Amino acid sequence: MKKNKRLFMRTTILSILILLIGFTLYNSVLKKEAEGVELGETAPNFKLETIGGGDPVELSKLKGNVVLVNFWGTWCKPCKDEMPAIQKVYEQYKDDGFEVVAINMGQSEVQIEPFMTTLDINLPIALDKNNSVKDIYNVYRMPASFLIDRDGNVIKSFEGEMNIEMLDSWVADSL
Repeated sequence: MKKNKRLFMRTTILSILILLIGFTLYNSVLKKEAEGVELGETAPNFKLETIGGGDPVELSKLKGNVVLVNFWGTWCKPCKDEMPAIQKVYEQYKDDGFEVVAINMGQSEVQIEPFMTTLDINLPIALDKNNSVKDIYNVYRMPASFLIDRDGNVIKSFEGEMNIEMLDSWVADSL
């Protein structure tokens, strides 16, 4: 009986220690990674293929421009609804050093091209085929947008559909 009680106590103490170590590890390392991109931090670089076989887009090569990185999918209604606003603001400011990288998450060109044609969208479309960039930016809801300043720092982020007034304000204030 005494032996069972001692074994139970050791098991309990060991379990508590394992939980404490796990909790500490999560809070100090893993939780930081799960928080994604923070405002004011340098935007994580990426290099992705583009639709139509054009040159790959690499975020670091866009430094010196204000860049909107937008994560979207053709099946996402808010993404579809905000796309014309992004196109309009892009057309308005592209000659002033504004770039858009619309990152489609996990879909093929065959799925994307009819969507773009129907909406008359001609933004640069990058393909995140394996969702690696989505994971780096910690995107779990779409649409998700990040505005990056000329120095490569994230200055705004938003999950959900952006309207033209919000987007125009973001870009105009950043140029």
